[in-house]
Amino acid sequence: MLNMKQSDCRFGGVGFAAGEDLSLKAGCLVKLNSGGDLVLPSAASDITPYVVICGADTGYLCGAVPLTSSGNCRIKLSGTCEAGDLLVSKGDGRVEKGTELTAGLNIGTAEEAGVDGQLVLLRPVSVGSKGADGQDGADGADGAPGEPGTAGAAGAAGATGPAGADGDEGYIGAWQVLGSLWGSGQVLFFGTDGENVERWASAPVSLGVVRLMALVTEVVDPSAADVLYRLKLLAIAGVSNRSVTVPLLYVGNTGGGISLWSWIDAVPDGGHEGTYALQYNAFTGLCGGVGLRVATSAGTEVVCVSEVSV
Repeated sequence: MLNMKQSDCRFGGVGFAAGEDLSLKAGCLVKLNSGGDLVLPSAASDITPYVVICGADTGYLCGAVPLTSSGNCRIKLSGTCEAGDLLVSKGDGRVEKGTELTAGLNIGTAEEAGVDGQLVLLRPVSVGSKGADGQDGADGADGAPGEPGTAGAAGAAGATGPAGADGDEGYIGAWQVLGSLWGSGQVLFFGTDGENVERWASAPVSLGVVRLMALVTEVVDPSAADVLYRLKLLAIAGVSNRSVTVPLLYVGNTGGGISLWSWIDAVPDGGHEGTYALQYNAFTGLCGGVGLRVATSAGTEVVCVSEVSV
């Protein structure tokens, strides 16, 4: 006997009105707005359960299919990928290869190699997503310098600040950076160069599209042939209201103090030609128009919030 309580449910393709112009968005991830219309995501953290198969202008019926691991689908790709790579939401309807620096929700695994702009074949998966980063512990909680990658013992709770403010750290080799390096306090930029290759650079003008801005906080074994640099992620282009704690040691031109909601940004470093460093009250709009604004400061640290410039 049929369960009549499920009589209005359906499987497969669905039709909703377009809440914005989706006429050229076939193959893009979408979600429902509060009015029940399909719209593109506004951030990489948005949940997007559908992919457009037949776009439409605002107010007209738009065709979509739900993401399900029982069937593969094609979604527009940003950057490149190989078969088996985890693909995550880029925040604009496209997917990109997931790395420890990407913040998007997991969408699926690539079933073929892909290039930028391709409708890449993927298999939707439900493997969860990265939770909020915890606060750093007291100094010494990490593994000993010179052994990057080895997790240190858990330490006591760090200074009070927004959740995850100090969590984004990692190591890169000096050979991975385009341009000159001089050590702790330098700001590096990550993006795509003129040959569509993702890389780090000492100056944003060396890249066509800048996605990340990070601070060099430690030079590991500078006497070694392969020098490692420890990076602290400061800002993600196009992502606002992301808090991060920055040691005042690396901020120049602080003078008599730092004011609430003033700017801290990367500007050309006068002492090291072609490189960038953090300067107080000097917003330039680098890194995709993202700068750091002071939320609170105490002692030797300042809590900043990334904001998109207008």
